[in-house]
Amino acid sequence: MKFVKFNRDVLYLFICFLVLQILLSCTDRSRDNPFDPKSDQPPPVSLDLLPDSESVRLEWQLNSEFTKLSGFRIYRSVGAPDNFQLFKELPSTQTTYTDTSVEKGTWYYYRITALGESVESPPSKNCKTLLGEGEYWVLGRNDFGVRKISYDLIHELSRFSTFYSPEEWAICHNDSSIWLSFATFTTGLSRLNKISGSEEIFYLNEFEYPIDIEQTPNTNKLYVLDDDRKKVFVLHNNNIVNQIAIDSSDSYSKIKYDTINDQLLVLGQRKLLMIALNGNERDIYPFSTDAGQLGVDFDLVGLKAYLISTDIDEEKSILHVLSQNPNRAANFTLEDSLHLDGIFYRIRFDHVNDWYYVAKRLNSANDFILQLSLDGNRLSQLSGFNFVEQIEINPHDRTVIVVDGPGNILYLYGKDGQLISKALNEDGDKYIGRPIRVFIE
Repeated sequence: MKFVKFNRDVLYLFICFLVLQILLSCTDRSRDNPFDPKSDQPPPVSLDLLPDSESVRLEWQLNSEFTKLSGFRIYRSVGAPDNFQLFKELPSTQTTYTDTSVEKGTWYYYRITALGESVESPPSKNCKTLLGEGEYWVLGRNDFGVRKISYDLIHELSRFSTFYSPEEWAICHNDSSIWLSFATFTTGLSRLNKISGSEEIFYLNEFEYPIDIEQTPNTNKLYVLDDDRKKVFVLHNNNIVNQIAIDSSDSYSKIKYDTINDQLLVLGQRKLLMIALNGNERDIYPFSTDAGQLGVDFDLVGLKAYLISTDIDEEKSILHVLSQNPNRAANFTLEDSLHLDGIFYRIRFDHVNDWYYVAKRLNSANDFILQLSLDGNRLSQLSGFNFVEQIEINPHDRTVIVVDGPGNILYLYGKDGQLISKALNEDGDKYIGRPIRVFIE
């Protein structure tokens, strides 16, 4: 019998090779199976929500193609994201579902999985929504856009781009158009269709500074406040039919239409103009605020106008109440109702609950809003704003929307002052560039 003598070095290298192969076979390999719970790939399904006041529409799409898809499962949790239950199982050909078993004032959370052969994929990211009455149109200056967003501020329902950066808008209920003014690069007006998003441009360079515009419902009339030219332009059926001259000694910022008396209210720094539009008569009712006080904002509710004026040097503000006579037989009554310490610059009056919302400026760029009773008692405080462009009250449930332009965000508050939601998308990111206006429809 012959024995083969192995070289020890060769045997050692061979053993090392075998050990290395065993170790490599034990390492975690790249996982590209979408049904593998430890897959390196994103969830195979992406989910979006399109809520309204009565239902939640779910739309989803596959992130990758695979041949063994057999269906989808929707999971839902009510009130909090900690109790997901199987809600619906749907065929692989379906990519939308509308949930009608929902109630206003309740948060709903959803996620979806894909089904393969006896296996289920990891879920999509959780998506949430809060149902309530009303949807919001938002005007964004820096991103040249008009958006329609959901009650909870989270979901973008539609978005239309504008050709120019908008300065202001005029928007009405049950009207298919939104009028926009612009004053950057060039001046003019445009009309945006709320359904198709198509935009028509009018009167390029006809105005010098169209700082505000107002529309009268059901009349096709538009009023353009041009502060540089000290005029209010009247448009009817897209044609300029009148130019109303206003006092050239003042500077003006806002215009509102008074539906009860068929008149315009124009806010200046030194006076509030009331311009009658019935027939050929034109009455101008000026008033002067206290020395050093400059008009900065006003709200019109019924037969009363609520004006904020402020003295920046003295850091004192006054809330004025202007009462009008419905038959115009006598002049209005003006009284200083509240004297406030600090620089206040925004006002909204809640006529249902009889209280004010007023925004106060701070040097630290941490502005806040006070909720005040009629006699000036502080009811609550909303804090943490860069600059309040608008305070709007939802007429359906009295919740409050705060538009923070420099903060690129909107906030939703309950009437008790508690924060409900912010305009952040499902990834927690801001998605509106310099919002300046909101309209509740």
